Parts: sequence; structure tokens; C-alpha cells
Amino acid sequence: MKNLLPCCGVIGALLLSVSSLGFAQNSAAETQVPPKPPTRVAIHAGRLLDARTGQYATNVYILVEGDRVAGVGSSEPTGVPIIDLSSQTVLPGLADCHAHILGNAKDQTATASLRMSSPMAAIWGYRNLQVWLDHGFTSLRDAGETDPAYGQLALRGAINQGLIRGPRIVSAGIRQRYRRPRRRRCSRPRPSPPAPAQSG
Repeated sequence: MKNLLPCCGVIGALLLSVSSLGFAQNSAAETQVPPKPPTRVAIHAGRLLDARTGQYATNVYILVEGDRVAGVGSSEPTGVPIIDLSSQTVLPGLADCHAHILGNAKDQTATASLRMSSPMAAIWGYRNLQVWLDHGFTSLRDAGETDPAYGQLALRGAINQGLIRGPRIVSAGIRQRYRRPRRRRCSRPRPSPPAPAQSG
């Protein structure tokens, strides 16, 4: 009986470890968002701007698969829902090449980042992304933030996973400030300029 007790303890520990591992795997599987199949939709544009030539094409259909334009043509596609913008002008998505995502854009004081927590800055960042998207910006280049929690990267990950709506983000991370080194003053006295030569 004494020899069986250590064996029972080892078996119990193994079963507990296996069950814990299975629970951790199930929890990880539940937190992962399954990829969604690309949604196909067509846009009927009254006018479409070609950004390369500056010319407008009239009465065209834009086929969109997921977040990509699959094709542009003059014939109406079948089997897909159509968004009627026949009375509107459609142009390609805009790109903001110098953006700051986090925080209140209307507060430009020097202490704005010190008076705002990282979670609140991320909430403002989510709101800012919706404003950009509603104004036609589909791509942003984040020029740097001061948030040590990298809220802009969390928002970018949430967009890529399909958790929230937002433009594509290319982020520079945290801003680094460069200060020019000060010149060290020499403790030695400067030599006085030579006296002018006297004419004899």
C-alpha cells in the first residue's frame, strides 16, 4: 500500500497537467477569431476617377472582394449585391502620410500626453480612425506616438483581425526625440589677440 501512494500521486499530477493543457488550448481557441470569407459586392458608380490619368469613366461597376478591388467594368455583375452610387462620383481611397492616431487631436498643448492615460488615448484613437475612414482615408502612416503601451499597434492588430473597422495602418512606433549635445565650455582662458605692430 505504501508503494502505491507515490504512484497515485504521480498519476494524479499527470492527469491534472493534461487537463490544464486541454483547458488552455480550448481557451486559446475560443479567443481566436476565425477568418471570415471575403465578401463580394459591386458598386455602381456614376463617375469613377482614374487617379493615374485624371480622367473620369462614367457608368461603371466596381467589383470588391473583401477589402480589395477585384475589377472594374461597364457590365453589371451577376450574383452579387450592388450598391447604387449611380448619382455619385467615386474615387480611390485616400492615404494620410503623416498621422498621429492616439489622443485628442484638438488638444495640442505640451502636457496633453501627460494628462491622458493609455486606455483613454486608445479610445480616442478608435474614434479618430472612424473619422478618417468616414472621410475617405483607407490608409494611414502613423508618424509616431508617445504612448508606452503601443496603443496604435493594438488598434492596427484589431483592424487586421476584423474586430473593428479602420484604415490600413503603417506605424512608426514611439517617437524618439533627438537633442543636440551642448558644447562644453573650455575652462582655460582664451588667448588674447596679438597686439598690432607699431610702425618705427
